Amino acid sequence: MITEGLAPVDARGYHFAVLAALEEFGPASQMTIGQRCGIDRSDTHATVNELADQELVVRAPDPCDRRRNIITSPRRAETGSNSSTWC
Repeated sequence: MITEGLAPVDARGYHFAVLAALEEFGPASQMTIGQRCGIDRSDTHATVNELADQELVVRAPDPCDRRRNIITSPRRAETGSNSSTWC
């Protein structure tokens, strides 16, 4: 049923899971999002890339660890809710 509802906007269940996790828990690393959603690391990476290409998420370097990215919803990024509380 979810798949049928997402099909008209060219989305998959993974897209919904990632966006729902960001909405519920706020900004997180790609690894954390994958763990919360139960999505394999490579699938998480591909899903976040697809969402970023559609401007549905924002990927920014973690201020505490530049090797890692923090994924945020565009709405939170605009309001500054992506604060550096990570360190």
